[in-house]
Amino acid sequence: MMNKALILNLLRLSRPINVLITALSIGVAGIIAGIGDNGWQLGLAMISAGLIAAAANTVNDYYDIDIDRINKPERPLASGALEPFTAKFAAIVEYLLGISLAAFISFPAFAMATFFSALTWLYASYFKRQPLSGNAVVSLSTAAAFIYGGISVHNFRETIYPAIFAFFFHFGREIIKDIEDM
Repeated sequence: MMNKALILNLLRLSRPINVLITALSIGVAGIIAGIGDNGWQLGLAMISAGLIAAAANTVNDYYDIDIDRINKPERPLASGALEPFTAKFAAIVEYLLGISLAAFISFPAFAMATFFSALTWLYASYFKRQPLSGNAVVSLSTAAAFIYGGISVHNFRETIYPAIFAFFFHFGREIIKDIEDM
């Protein structure tokens, strides 16, 4: 049985506010696209994307543990409150649950969930340290939330413009953050 401290540290590691923003972005996209009779699929997409976002945040901290020991020592992994193996295992479980839920929506949702799960893992392990390509991966993942919401209600075309806007907004934001870090 998991203890309360473990659950709280896993929750902190997932960055619940970011997970909520991801889920709400999917919901907004579904509303933009027109939910119709697909409310249950939109709900699954919101949960699926939230799980994948939680996994991406978890795996990001897994790969940044040494940096976080200096810059963010209060984080669960950096502080030693959570073991790296536990975080990695939690991320894998979250990714698999997110992908599995997507399979109940549609094949395109399943394919997209699988692709972005792999991409976010690759981002944390490699692309994050690459200028511009890392920024592009973050921006693409953010923009994809709108497409995913549209796919879940079988009308992704209505979400293309919000996705393009989100991509460029986040791409600019990521570049500004990099400049600030320098």
